[in-house]
Amino acid sequence: MQLKSLFFYFNRYGNLILMEAFKFEPQLEKQKTYYELITSDEINKTVQGVKSGFNVNLDNVTISSVKPGDFLFDWHELQHKLFLKCHSDFNKLLETIKDCGCDPNDIKEHDLQIMKEKEGISLDGNFPGFALSSGDDEIFFLAVNDSNAIEMAEKYANKEGENLNFATVEEAVEYLCKLSKKILLHEIGHIIYARGEFDGWNEYIINHPKIADHVVELQKDKYNDTKQVPIFSEAFADFCVDVLSKGQLNSRLGKNEKAFSMIRNYLKHRLME
Repeated sequence: MQLKSLFFYFNRYGNLILMEAFKFEPQLEKQKTYYELITSDEINKTVQGVKSGFNVNLDNVTISSVKPGDFLFDWHELQHKLFLKCHSDFNKLLETIKDCGCDPNDIKEHDLQIMKEKEGISLDGNFPGFALSSGDDEIFFLAVNDSNAIEMAEKYANKEGENLNFATVEEAVEYLCKLSKKILLHEIGHIIYARGEFDGWNEYIINHPKIADHVVELQKDKYNDTKQVPIFSEAFADFCVDVLSKGQLNSRLGKNEKAFSMIRNYLKHRLME
């Protein structure tokens, strides 16, 4: 936008001259539009399907959708950027948080500003994925925005083995919304894995390096050191998608009846509390 202003000067004859000038006002950054990708009805329907079909207690699991400006979104975005700054070393991340004078187990809203200033980090409302789990009782869906939705959708389509391009943000958001149930089942798989020890699972993955390699390929965008990818839990969560949907949704790791059978047996014989 141009703003007209006036200024005066004297010409060489000493006459006062009135002039018009233009100054430029800095352009304000365009306000981003955020898109939440799953509704509470879709969450409840998926959770009830898992609870009724399997021996899994999800009553104490909080599942929420958050967007930039919400404390939980901002904290997880900051935590991820700190994690990358710590070279994907979780122990170093904890030390960094403590060095900022904050308690990793009890982060408050004012702690975010302290850590941002001390570590020189700014938040931009972007995250490498759109869902995550925390511990064994929290799942978050992270809103996308009109600057990252297309990239996010194309990246996740590629993880699904689909080579898709999206012409508009709306098309990208629609694709991610359709994918959200599958991602929710994946995160529920993480919750299940975090609650118990599964005899033989780690050994099975170790003995099948192609599975481990595929997991790393799927998750490498979230880590700057792929050695830090939690291969066992990610493999478990991915195979859970097929099991928990009773075959209606396919695991990104492909069909693997041995892995499916192991997970079904775990769910059948272990009461998840």
